[in-house]
Amino acid sequence: MPTESQMPRRFAIAVSFPGQHRRFVRNVVKRLAEVLDRDRVFYDKWYETDLAGPNGDLELRRVYREQSDLVVPFFSEYYEKPWCGVEWDTIRTILLKRRKDRAVVPVEMDGTRIEGWEETDYAFRRKGRSGRQIADLILDVYEKRFASVPKPEETTPASSLTEPATHLRHSLDGLRKASTLDHLPKALLTASLLAAVWHSARAGAGPVPTGRPDGGDANSNGRWEPALPETYLAEAQDIAERGPMPLYLADVHLHRARLAHTFPHLWPGCDPQTELTTARKLIEKHHYGRRTEELADAQAAIDAQKNKRQAE
Repeated sequence: MPTESQMPRRFAIAVSFPGQHRRFVRNVVKRLAEVLDRDRVFYDKWYETDLAGPNGDLELRRVYREQSDLVVPFFSEYYEKPWCGVEWDTIRTILLKRRKDRAVVPVEMDGTRIEGWEETDYAFRRKGRSGRQIADLILDVYEKRFASVPKPEETTPASSLTEPATHLRHSLDGLRKASTLDHLPKALLTASLLAAVWHSARAGAGPVPTGRPDGGDANSNGRWEPALPETYLAEAQDIAERGPMPLYLADVHLHRARLAHTFPHLWPGCDPQTELTTARKLIEKHHYGRRTEELADAQAAIDAQKNKRQAE
């Protein structure tokens, strides 16, 4: 039986910080999400709906105490604010229970000493470093203590994705049979991303397969291969429109915009900007604040590509 320290947790890294440092921390978590994936990083703005309500402090405690491998508090004179105090009280319990894992690594934004963190305990010091540089230090710690971190420059051949694609198929089949429509759209979004990466990698060895509308087929070796990514997005969109589930519908359009921008050869005739505009209208109409930063990132990527083409 695995020990507590070996049990898989929801988040690889969780950050705790006072609002005065939000701009800097946002740059840190953006870099962390680039490498680890956004769903593996806890940053409060990305989980506002989870924290909303009178029990938000209890949910925060669970995130830091039970659901995160590595917790990174950003110390400064502002960290003694009441809300940060709630977070730090929980983090201090981690220091006691998981000291062997070294599960807490602070970043010192200034020279303020925080009660409960000894001077002999190691912490990163900002010292003029950028958010990206601090993030890379945190990633190095995470890789050494908890798991191997994928390198951005590494490419993934389609063959290495066959096994996770097969697991994903079983998950989708199970969710469809259980009629759990509140979870199925999220799984379909994940399937569309994996399918996009799989088919893009496969294209390096030959033409992109046509895929099948039934959600995939067995290859010559008898292993399941994903359908084209739009197949999964179309199914998620159909569920969201019939719901109606406007937040999921916003996610579908946002997802399609990002994937069509990154893998244009898999979405011929799809305009990422049109999809992004549709997503923006839904996000603003339904006050889906959790997607605001993601929307801005996608728009920045599309604008950058447009400017590059105009310069050429």
